Amino acid sequence: MIDQEDTSGWIVDLNGRVKFDTASASRGLGSGKTDYAVQANVYKWLGEPTRVSYDNVVCGSLGGGYKFSKDTSFGASYNWATAAVDGARAQKCYQFMVRITPPIITN
Repeated sequence: MIDQEDTSGWIVDLNGRVKFDTASASRGLGSGKTDYAVQANVYKWLGEPTRVSYDNVVCGSLGGGYKFSKDTSFGASYNWATAAVDGARAQKCYQFMVRITPPIITN
């Protein structure tokens, strides 16, 4: 939670994630290795607008993917968030991804 009394500087939000190798690489369900990720968000609080009252937002996402072969994969995700202001709709987003990598022919 941001202390709105002391918001004169920059805000840095650091996140880290570890995904353990629980899926079977031989069955195409994962890499068989532990994955690591680090994310940093930097922003400056500009204050609360006078005519708009923002609500705290609850959000979440769910997604997955499947690798059909070395060259073809499919993924899908669903993202959801409550409205940031009264009277607005909740945000929903569906995303689909198909990746086909053609073989590179070299002579």
